[in-house]
Amino acid sequence: MERTELEAMAKEACPASLWYELMDCLDETPDQDLINLIAENQE
Repeated sequence: MERTELEAMAKEACPASLWYELMDCLDETPDQDLINLIAENQE
C-alpha cells in the first residue's frame, strides 16, 4: 500500500478528537503507526 493511501485511510479512521493532532504530525508518523490506527478503528 502506498503512503498516500495509508494517510487517507488514517484520516478516515482517526477519531474526531485526535484529527488535528494527527494532521500536525502526519508527515512524521511511521507507516506502521498509521496501519495500527486503521486496524484499531476496524475492531
